[in-house]
Amino acid sequence: MFKINPKIKQADNLIKGTKPVIELVNNLPGSKSPYALLPSEPTLIFNIIIPKKIKFQGILHDTLIEGFNLEEVKSHFCDKNNKAVIEDFLRKYDSFKSYNETTIHKFPAVHYGHSISEVDGAFLGNNGHIYDERTQIVNLIFIPNLDEMVQKYPNKERYITEIKREIFNNNFNILGYERTDDVDDIRHEVIELIREWVFYVRLFVFGYICFKICQYINELGKMSGKIEEEVWVTSSWATHLNRIIFDPIKEG
Repeated sequence: MFKINPKIKQADNLIKGTKPVIELVNNLPGSKSPYALLPSEPTLIFNIIIPKKIKFQGILHDTLIEGFNLEEVKSHFCDKNNKAVIEDFLRKYDSFKSYNETTIHKFPAVHYGHSISEVDGAFLGNNGHIYDERTQIVNLIFIPNLDEMVQKYPNKERYITEIKREIFNNNFNILGYERTDDVDDIRHEVIELIREWVFYVRLFVFGYICFKICQYINELGKMSGKIEEEVWVTSSWATHLNRIIFDPIKEG
């Protein structure tokens, strides 16, 4: 069982008392750390940029929190009252034409966390007017999970990781991939898994989060007569994440 170092228990007193906390940290005994740095992992990052308005906060919070519930996400896409409107919303994005009920039943969990930041900005509207306003940025980081592949090929974990890194680091055309004779079975399976994962991540971001936010903004616009002209979404491919995990020292 992990035991807290007695010196750490003195932290509150040290903050109030005679010794600076930095001295406590610099003089911890032993050579073990309760935290461990993991190797970098390639990720897919999306940022949704919307005006910071009080009336947007409820739908923003509810949509993001409900997005953790996979069944809620599936029911959103399978709802007959939503389906035609979602398809119309996504009509200019060709890769979503394969979205159907069978696809949704296979929807994997992709959303594990988000953060929201605020910045000041100015934007030129379609009418030539400059809008100077506070802006919110919803930050979403997605990490591909290849545990299924590692379980299937337990002796090929390093190779699977290398393939994943190659796909993200070399601007690989994942959506336009077609298998050739020089692609082995494992590489092909990894590429197909990541291609499917990218499809679901994008469908979640645009068809779930952005759709619900935009529908709500539109309803508010009808009531107020003020329409938001645009919502921006940016994405970053091949951004790497290093996780530092709590990995407590096991006492003998």
